[in-house]
Amino acid sequence: VIAEILDATEVQHLVKNDTYSALQTGQKIIIYKKMVSKKVLATGIKNKTSKFFYIYDSYQGKFRLKPREFDSVFELWTKTLEGAQLNVVVTQDFDSGDDNCPSLCTGDHLQVLHHTKTILTTSQGPQEIEVIVCSKGTVEEDDEDDDDNKPEEVLLPIYMKGKFVEEVKDTKKYKLFNAIQKFKLPCDVKVVAKDTSLSNDPLSGFLTIRLEEIMEEPALCVSLYDKASECFEMAIKYFNITVVLLEDKVSSSSVVTNSTKVEELTECFYYNLRKDLPSQQLPPPRPPKRAAKADERKLSKKPVETKQMIPLKLKRFQTTNSDVLTAHHKSPSTVQRNVYSTTLKTNTKSHEGTYSDHDYEQLDEQIQRLNISPEGN
Repeated sequence: VIAEILDATEVQHLVKNDTYSALQTGQKIIIYKKMVSKKVLATGIKNKTSKFFYIYDSYQGKFRLKPREFDSVFELWTKTLEGAQLNVVVTQDFDSGDDNCPSLCTGDHLQVLHHTKTILTTSQGPQEIEVIVCSKGTVEEDDEDDDDNKPEEVLLPIYMKGKFVEEVKDTKKYKLFNAIQKFKLPCDVKVVAKDTSLSNDPLSGFLTIRLEEIMEEPALCVSLYDKASECFEMAIKYFNITVVLLEDKVSSSSVVTNSTKVEELTECFYYNLRKDLPSQQLPPPRPPKRAAKADERKLSKKPVETKQMIPLKLKRFQTTNSDVLTAHHKSPSTVQRNVYSTTLKTNTKSHEGTYSDHDYEQLDEQIQRLNISPEGN
């Protein structure tokens, strides 16, 4: 069907594809069929940078399985839960001093047998801990079949640290379709043979390509009217265009196939996709309780020492109203500081005679001028 676009939304924030930028008002397109678009969501990793892609079945490059790296026993445990049969090599010495964590040396070979729960003795008493059971050995020697050289079985708690790299014996090259059939996703691969039909294969420059999810969604197989041989897929979910049909039938001399092999996704679109997909990540393990840390926290909470407040009393002195007025008009440098005493004065002379209303008023005025609050008796 030949159609003309009357209105189209901007989709450059989704996929970095120059073809989509041509879908503007007035552009004629050919709609061939409705289909189910099948592609693989992937991430290209190089050093500290990442890019995100859709890889279609039409991609002709070849991949080779790449060894995975694990930074903890917990990561090994999560793969074991998924049913993976792991053989790893220790890449960093580890000795925690914990009786429940065996020492590991660089070069040790570990075959993950299964996961289970066991009772381990901790500072808080016996606790049930998730562990993985591994067969530990050194480099295999073909000429030694002695019973004394049998691998040792060790229990690794999932909170244990460590550095491991996967042993990969499969060195075959796989096309995309065969790779997703052979390996359980997500898996890490590397492009070892470029797609020669692409002038610049965007996947070949990455050290690691992580194949994450198989994406299936309804789409239309279309092409631009003036480029009928270059078909591409339009996901119905993300395109909102209005068209008018011009012709019902289009002569097609060959089988219609999708010419798009790799599409780079924007970072925003990728994370929106990941948000909608079911998460397979498990929460991190909780280490066993340790009494030492609890005791340290108790010792750190020392009582705050409070100093006893010593009451201060104003040393009484005799002055006249005229003296106060004179001192008030002097400059700050010539005014004598108020004298305070921290000792209790017992032998203080009281004013002779009776106190009149005028005497009280005079004392209040003096206190206000000196900005001193009277002491309550």
